[in-house]
Amino acid sequence: MDEDYNVNEQVGGLFAIIVASGVGLLLSFALGQAGRLGCSAGVIVGLVLLLKGIGCGVVVTTATIHLINEAGEYFEDAGWDSYEAWPFVFALSGIYVSAVGDILVRRRGLGGTAHVSELKDLGKTAHSHGPAESEPSSCENSIEEVHSHSFKHSVYNAVILEFNLLIHSILIGFDLGLQDPQSWIPLVIAICFHQLFEGFALAEVIKDSGIESKLKMVFMGFAFMLTTPIGVAIGIGTHKSFDGDNRSVSLLIGVLNGFCGGILLYLGLVNLLMPWLVASNGLHRAPMLYPFLAFFGLAFGMAALAIIGIWA
Repeated sequence: MDEDYNVNEQVGGLFAIIVASGVGLLLSFALGQAGRLGCSAGVIVGLVLLLKGIGCGVVVTTATIHLINEAGEYFEDAGWDSYEAWPFVFALSGIYVSAVGDILVRRRGLGGTAHVSELKDLGKTAHSHGPAESEPSSCENSIEEVHSHSFKHSVYNAVILEFNLLIHSILIGFDLGLQDPQSWIPLVIAICFHQLFEGFALAEVIKDSGIESKLKMVFMGFAFMLTTPIGVAIGIGTHKSFDGDNRSVSLLIGVLNGFCGGILLYLGLVNLLMPWLVASNGLHRAPMLYPFLAFFGLAFGMAALAIIGIWA
């Protein structure tokens, strides 16, 4: 492998990934500015919905095919192959931790508890798939409390999504940094596509979170842009000494893939797909072209990442 290993190609791929990630992030903000500059609202909305659908598809497929599924190989390499469901055990742990974190953040923003008799939705067997609605009661929250609750939850979503994408980005960058030229070309193309649409989805979540500090937004963007290249750099630096047969390393990567895959799947379904597409009041009432664009994007993102899974 050392004879075929091409450091110049690896460094070139590193910069290509930075550019792809940056384009994805900037595309979200460019579309926001285009609307303010007088571009056709219908065209902008359609394009945003298409890209949001692709972003959702990319995140959900990354979680399932690129993290949870691939975790199985690492558990096998680690000798944990007597029970085939280990990737799903850790994925379920990630989903559980995400749900607990989600409800704790939601509770913190509501300003105290209320008597169960005042909380009418607790006794309902039917449920709604739309956004949660507060029941009117004597302890109903003020507008400021509701806004604070929504803000905290949105910021939480943005931070957790970024955290998981950063871990995943370092892992795929590390894998790329170890590759020889035969595997490198399809893998770097796949990763650039992957980073482009993940960057767009992340930028949309950051914008929706209501974070006002431009510095924090820029920092989050640069962190996403640089983590995959950091992983590549680690791979370049360790390719001669890396022992792919080390069981402890394989087990660690398997656990991280499964656990982060569960968190990313929860975020992709609960905090992206559901509010952006399925439960969007706007899509419920918009002309049929707009739901079509959103769900075409979703199918495209899922299909593209599933095919990319052949190489990356």
